[in-house]
Amino acid sequence: PADVAAQLRAIMATQRSRFDFNAVLPMPEALRQSESGTASKTAWELKNGDWAEVKWKYGPDRFDSREAALAAARAADDWRPYVIVQQGDEFPSLMPRSFDELADAVQQLIDKYGYPDWYEWAVANWGTKWPASNAGWMSPARAAKRDAQQVAYFDTAWCPPIPVVASLSERFPETILRLEYCEPDC
Repeated sequence: PADVAAQLRAIMATQRSRFDFNAVLPMPEALRQSESGTASKTAWELKNGDWAEVKWKYGPDRFDSREAALAAARAADDWRPYVIVQQGDEFPSLMPRSFDELADAVQQLIDKYGYPDWYEWAVANWGTKWPASNAGWMSPARAAKRDAQQVAYFDTAWCPPIPVVASLSERFPETILRLEYCEPDC
């Protein structure tokens, strides 16, 4: 168990975190740099998706036709990227895009990775939108009081990272990994 814990720590730990989901299930760099938000989703839905799903400014509740909404969107200056930067990253310098550039960029991500942005990929592949924070390992003496060999702890956004733990479990089939979580707000 101590050697397995050391192997787990070696897999999980990076300079960024003691439990870096990217070390277990790496997010493609193009998705990590993608915009996630209303503007990018709206641009893609309006140009390539289901117009009935467009809720922000250019949807059926405001325009009589998809063509009229597209013309208004192309004439607007709403298509600046919105980026959530992970802790430790510098804010990327992204230039404003045209409507078509933004919609096409989202389509390229969907074509290549199956997801429009980092958020959708993270929820599908990690089970939660952001990597772990406040990660650490409980001391062996404290873990023993909990009848455990080793205990890693961390915080996530809203949901437990079930796919990440499942991936680690597949790598260590002889080891029992137990995930306990609490979501007090919901």
